[in-house]
Amino acid sequence: MDPDPPRHFSGALPTPSTTTQGSRSRRREQNSSEESETLSSVVCAKYRAAHPVLRPLPLEVANLPTSTSTSTTSSSTSTSDVLDRAEDTILERTREILEQYDLFDDQKTEINIVARRVPNEHHTAVPTVFILTTWVDHADTKDTWKDAVHDLVNFIQDTFNILGTTNTTLHVEMMAFELSLPKYLGPVLDEPKLDTDWPKIRSLVCHCLESYDTTCYSWQTIAIFRLGFLPDHSMNPITVYVSVSQISDETQWEVIIHHIQQTLDNHGWGSLHVLIEHNTVTTSTFHLVPPEGIEDEILERAIDKNLVIEGKYSVPVDLGTSISMKKNIKKADGTLTYPMSGTLGCYIELKTKTNTDWNVFGLTNWHVVRPGFDGFSMITKVKKNDVGPGEVKINDVGPAKTHSDLWKRDQKGWSPRNPAPELAESPSRTEHNYTIWWLKREIKTLEDKKADPTSQFTPEDEEDLKALEKDRDEKIKFFDEDHNLFGRLYAGSGFRRTANNHRLDWALIKPSEFRQGSIFLPGRETWKAKYPRKNWPSSETFNRVLEGQSSSICHEIDDEARLNTYPLVKDAWKVGTTTEATAGYFHKYKPFVKMTDEAYMGLGPSKEYVFQAYKSIGEKGNNTFSLPGDSGSVVFDHKGGIVGLLFSGQTPNNVRLGYSLVTPIEHVFDDIKRWSKGQITDIRVMGAEEDGEKGGKEGDGKGKQEDQDVEMTED
Repeated sequence: MDPDPPRHFSGALPTPSTTTQGSRSRRREQNSSEESETLSSVVCAKYRAAHPVLRPLPLEVANLPTSTSTSTTSSSTSTSDVLDRAEDTILERTREILEQYDLFDDQKTEINIVARRVPNEHHTAVPTVFILTTWVDHADTKDTWKDAVHDLVNFIQDTFNILGTTNTTLHVEMMAFELSLPKYLGPVLDEPKLDTDWPKIRSLVCHCLESYDTTCYSWQTIAIFRLGFLPDHSMNPITVYVSVSQISDETQWEVIIHHIQQTLDNHGWGSLHVLIEHNTVTTSTFHLVPPEGIEDEILERAIDKNLVIEGKYSVPVDLGTSISMKKNIKKADGTLTYPMSGTLGCYIELKTKTNTDWNVFGLTNWHVVRPGFDGFSMITKVKKNDVGPGEVKINDVGPAKTHSDLWKRDQKGWSPRNPAPELAESPSRTEHNYTIWWLKREIKTLEDKKADPTSQFTPEDEEDLKALEKDRDEKIKFFDEDHNLFGRLYAGSGFRRTANNHRLDWALIKPSEFRQGSIFLPGRETWKAKYPRKNWPSSETFNRVLEGQSSSICHEIDDEARLNTYPLVKDAWKVGTTTEATAGYFHKYKPFVKMTDEAYMGLGPSKEYVFQAYKSIGEKGNNTFSLPGDSGSVVFDHKGGIVGLLFSGQTPNNVRLGYSLVTPIEHVFDDIKRWSKGQITDIRVMGAEEDGEKGGKEGDGKGKQEDQDVEMTED
């Protein structure tokens, strides 16, 4: 059962409120320079205080390290050993300190010694006294929290000195319990005044953020949702949601939020709540992480990201299959890693002035194919180590090298007149390598069992071992013999925008004839396993091919004739590599979004279309419309007609049902025609009936493959 929402928030998120009067906490007088130094190293923001650093959220609780030696004494003692000896004393004293400062609440306060880490990043785990308690909006609350953490830090240091372990690492983090509660996100509905005012509100918030150094370059999203602690998201407050990158200083947000709320109040929107948090918009491709590190971390990544392919590799590359460029990427340290992977959305067909036959191409995102170009770079970001002394180096995608091929193509797009880069492949190299890692792990488990005279190695185990070895060998052979080659990049949008400042992000791949697959949509059993019946698409889509466009997500359209042809859609579905088949619904208010991979171009924020997932009854998909690896998936309506191309997504902290960003398919098709400068005369989903007729075809789901190129020119 979900915990009750805090009464004083009434479903709202923590936001600045009028200072109330109340009993003031005791403030300690500093009696030594050492205590003063400790107090100055306690970092406090609204709702949080920590020592020695205030690590950006989200963080998760993990098991404590068991063998990390952090002592420099002659009798080296592990952190776990020290904590075993001191834990009860520290926990007891923590409670006493909280009671001393009137911060202990029998119903709400929790005190534990745990490891706190960045989600799914085991190497960031650090032992922490983690305190959840109630935040009360008094003028001196920050000082009270800072004093309490200061006293606790001094006690911990004294305790470790007595134990002779002066270098043992133990952080302290005290956080308002509201920040640990699940949040519920949903669309804003039936607000006609907001329909008119949202573009102005969005611009006002942007102006406020860009007037402060800590948010000017770090903000990523300005969106509006129903967002709060109530499971019925329609009862939560309308909230302006702002996400910022980790470089933003949380201690300055209170002033910025106050400025934003004053500005909104001056324009008649004082009822809106404002939330700022550390969170980034992710291009829905996999990060460049090979199966390396500790086994538990690799296993967690493989399962959570759906990276292991069961059964034989498919020769035909069907709708929703993983793809990537066939080119390893050089990291900043000179070592190689894999290119990012995404999803083949579908196959489309083109006609040109010089070739009236339909030519088949695979459709995906531009950012999925970028690693195939010269100029794609990875950079090493160096930041202060939150876990221990020194600095941490993080590999990340960098800007395209100036005047490189990628630098030009990001700005102008890619044309068939240009020499082709490396080929695309399927399955992606990331999935292949995780799959082989998984198989080797399973094989070793059985081999160890076979070699152990005390275990019972059954005939069934022997059969499983032989089957696993055969599966491993066939999959390695698939890549060794180049059966993984899918096709070559044919055309792409680069990071260009529409006239109305919407991101394009499309790419076309000309498939090898023997690998061209089908565009069948999932059947009844797939949807039955994941969603209540009311969230299924029409039964006429079950095991039928994707159809041409018959509806639209462009809710700003006021052309009556166009609306009659393409009625507006509320619900939609997609099939991606990671989350596979998912169902979702449209949000009418478009956020401002800044993407990290195009930041070097100075394009500014774009306006994007938002879809949110329906709650799933199954586990796959994690109740999100998309996750990394789903980039390039096509989105379709209840009758199986294509409506958009998915390219990104974001999940606010503590929210299960994140949202995704989708480009309307008419933007993609119109841009392909415009990009060809009149050479392309027609575009359709592969095999779709002409003139908008829907055939509901079963067939083989494949179109006719031609060898002739379509002439296109650069802008």
